[in-house]
Amino acid sequence: MLAGASGDLGGRIARTLATQGAQVRALVRTSIPALKRDVLEKTGVELVAVDLHDRDDVVSACHGALCVVSTLNGLRDVVIDAQRRLLEAAVAFGFCGGLHPDNAGP
Repeated sequence: MLAGASGDLGGRIARTLATQGAQVRALVRTSIPALKRDVLEKTGVELVAVDLHDRDDVVSACHGALCVVSTLNGLRDVVIDAQRRLLEAAVAFGFCGGLHPDNAGP
């Protein structure tokens, strides 16, 4: 699961992994521009539109993933809040060992 695939770094990672044969599922905002959606889909990236403010939506989208990678960037609502929800999803599926969202920052 890759979060941030519609951004520059995330898009590069998604396209590189997909062209090398990896199965890539990307969390994207529901408002992803059509051009970015088309570019990612043409390289074989599976897009999952989520509301990054909705913990249950993020956890549900991560179901079945082997790992969670984030290249999200932005202001507090993304860098802190959305990242925390991703971390909660990763913890819910056992990706983080003993890491707990309460110890992950402010």
